[in-house]
Amino acid sequence: MLTVLTVFITQKNVNLRHESLPSFVLATYELSTGCFAQVVAHADPERDIPRLASNSVNAARSQAQASGIDVPEATYGYFLGRRNDGTRYIFGSPV
Repeated sequence: MLTVLTVFITQKNVNLRHESLPSFVLATYELSTGCFAQVVAHADPERDIPRLASNSVNAARSQAQASGIDVPEATYGYFLGRRNDGTRYIFGSPV
């Protein structure tokens, strides 16, 4: 299991939780539009995240190498993407 942070935008300040896995509200922010942004931490099955992270890191290394850029070993990168089901994600990983 992974710990995931999900951002929800809602019209009311409601206490959101994962329907079947452990979760808690990390933060709630009232936006200038009157809506609310709520960050919920929850457990999530690993699924394809390790493969996705490995592929993203390898692609970033290859792109840097092809451009003649030296990537130090201590480099940490952030990767943004979108799955076929429309889910968007961002994760950080050593590059």
